[in-house]
Order: sequence, then C-alpha cells, then structure tokens
Amino acid sequence: MEVAVLVGDPDAPGGTFVHWVVWGLPHTSRGSVGGAALPAGAIEGANSGGGSGWTPPCPPKGDKPHHYIFGVYALRKRVALRAGESPAKAVPAIRAVAIATGSLTARYGR
Repeated sequence: MEVAVLVGDPDAPGGTFVHWVVWGLPHTSRGSVGGAALPAGAIEGANSGGGSGWTPPCPPKGDKPHHYIFGVYALRKRVALRAGESPAKAVPAIRAVAIATGSLTARYGR
C-alpha cells in the first residue's frame, strides 16, 4: 500500500490553492514538510503556483485566517501520473484510487 498527501487552501481568492501534492509514499513513511527529503519512490506533482514541492501558506494581509487542509490518502494501487503533473489531473486521480482518507485542518492568517 502507498500513501498520498494533498494540502490545499479552499479560502484562496481564486479558489482552492493546492500547496502540495505527493504520492508514492510508503505507508511506513515518517517525516515533515518543508525541506525534508522524500522517501525513495515518492513523486511530487505541481502545486497551484506552477512549481513542484511544498509551497508555504501565504494568505493576503487583511484577509480572515485561511484554512489549510492536509489530506492523507491510502491508495489501493499506484497512481499512474508523472512527476510535476498538474493539480487538476493529480488530485482526482489520487482520490479515485483512495481506499481510506484522513485530514487535519489548520488555520493561518497574517
């Protein structure tokens, strides 16, 4: 079994901003966001900013605090996506093969 992680901000002005998409994580993975090396076999998709990897929260000044949803997905099979795949393709592909999910919602404002 492998795991995927999706992090999104549904309060972003242009709609949900995807901060991170990663799949192919072994279910035994442990680690942290932001600079930690990914385990062998893990693949990152593009974020909504057009880059790959983790994009830290950055809500506009003066906005109400934004919600950041960290979703964890247990996958029944490997997702057939290439590194750097767009969130528009990666997110539904991951959700389509998920057999279990969990989430944590955090709030952040400036």
